[in-house]
Amino acid sequence: MGPLPSEKPIGHGNRGTMESLDTRPWSPRAGDRIGIDLDNTLADHDHLFVEVAREWGLLPSHSGPLAKSQLRPLIRHRPQGEERWIALQGEVYGRRMTSARLMPGAASFLDRCRRQGLAPWIISHKTHYAVLASEPLDLREAAMAWMAQQGFFADPGFAIPRERVLFADDRRQKLELIARVGCACFIDDLEELLIDPVFPTKVRRFLLHPAPTPLPVGPFQACRHWQEIEHALFHTSRPPSS
Repeated sequence: MGPLPSEKPIGHGNRGTMESLDTRPWSPRAGDRIGIDLDNTLADHDHLFVEVAREWGLLPSHSGPLAKSQLRPLIRHRPQGEERWIALQGEVYGRRMTSARLMPGAASFLDRCRRQGLAPWIISHKTHYAVLASEPLDLREAAMAWMAQQGFFADPGFAIPRERVLFADDRRQKLELIARVGCACFIDDLEELLIDPVFPTKVRRFLLHPAPTPLPVGPFQACRHWQEIEHALFHTSRPPSS
């Protein structure tokens, strides 16, 4: 990984609190760095989690579609549920990664970023190797291969330099990378990241929450789908509500 554009520390002076949410109208400017999470934000794994859970006998074969956020508590509340969930994630993010789908609307958003001169940075909390896997699985290599398959690095394509993909070993390091890159905003599917006390205050936060449950409330703008995020940033025609 090459040098990052800044070395801004994070700490008690940058606490992400409800009071810190900036609700003033805002639009990104050319050159702004748009931070985006990878798994379950750009890459859609929901169908894979359900598929593997059925194969492993963790869900009935007749079970319907579930979002990852809905499946997680069902698995974790079973005997040895935490270990099973960790192993399930390793399988989905490793061997099954090539079958992940690009989130609906994400391609339009990334294409607009390119056309408007914005700089997407993909910052993912992803260990190098899967925990509890029967054989070593390089999760970061699998993620890079999937992004290449989806045209992230190609021209024509989204033309995102590979150097703008950063992996963190844990949440703390991910928060440090968001601050050091100097993101104007960050888009993630995990509420717990966006409400972390050390989330950099000056970074605008967007929560992608496609699950059919009430939208969470916090120091972020919660959106059901990528079209809503695109509207919020670029003031495009408002998508139909869902």
